[in-house]
Amino acid sequence: MNSNFSLRVKTFFAIFLPVSFLSLVISLIFIYERKVDYQQQNQSQIEFIAQQFAIAYENAAPHIDNNFLQKQLKASILSPNIISARVYNAQKKLVNEIGNKSTFTDPETLFTNQAEQKFSQYSALSITPLLSLKTSLESEGLGPIESNDKTLTGWLVLESNTADFTLKKYRLFSFMAITLIAFTTLFALIAIKIANKIANPVNNLNRVVEKIS
Repeated sequence: MNSNFSLRVKTFFAIFLPVSFLSLVISLIFIYERKVDYQQQNQSQIEFIAQQFAIAYENAAPHIDNNFLQKQLKASILSPNIISARVYNAQKKLVNEIGNKSTFTDPETLFTNQAEQKFSQYSALSITPLLSLKTSLESEGLGPIESNDKTLTGWLVLESNTADFTLKKYRLFSFMAITLIAFTTLFALIAIKIANKIANPVNNLNRVVEKIS
């Protein structure tokens, strides 16, 4: 009896474990890929808004005032995920802002000549350098002459709310967990039936051999 039961158990695990392990690996890969997709979508949206602002800023320089900055900042936070927008000058001083109070402190420490991003649990910070063309006075007769060289004149700081991204991530994890549990339970029942069908003929044969011997 014990040998019969042992054969059923071994057959069951031989069928169940490989498929269960494979389904778990596939689920984890799917969750990771979807998480990366959600994060990239959020980053791409912020980068697009920041690029639009930077282009408008560069084209308007040097005729930039508070009215121009307010107009551009208002356009930036029209996106539902952007909760605040700020502009700093070349001396890293805040010159204009709009939106909610930032949850990040001292963003000036991240100011470089390259775009930077920083993430917290429920928000993300995007820092974009603002450039303008260099001008120099060749002479009073020629006036200002533009060159292709650009100078760093400030930074745009956009803060976005990642709660929607976090909610999507939790929903996906919950959905995949429920699906995996349901699939594993169903396959376990199927594996039990298959194990019985495989083990029963072998067990019957063993009993016959035992009777003959």
